[in-house]
Amino acid sequence: MVADRLKAAICCHTPKFVWLGGARDIWARDLDLAIRIDLRPVERLLELADFAHADPSAWAAEAVLSGKKLRLHFDELDIKERAKRARAADGPRRAARGPSSSDYFAAANALAMARKD
Repeated sequence: MVADRLKAAICCHTPKFVWLGGARDIWARDLDLAIRIDLRPVERLLELADFAHADPSAWAAEAVLSGKKLRLHFDELDIKERAKRARAADGPRRAARGPSSSDYFAAANALAMARKD
């Protein structure tokens, strides 16, 4: 499910992207580890797969091209997505300034609290 969503997100900006051999099974295994071992919520993996590929010119669109890479970059993507959402909620004046260090601290703190639950 997550592997298919990640492939669909990649195909939005790279239509000729194909899985080679058993890549789908490998991606699914890596994402299963993210869910079972890393305790990542499926819903959040789906959101971050979409976020990573929402902007084809962003670093994540190039960096997250497999389930293994989504698992590896999960925390970084999570922090960046939360900061982007917070900037959007603060309005255009705040978004023009960019995130402050307290934005990143708040996102990291929220992530730590979510993991404790």
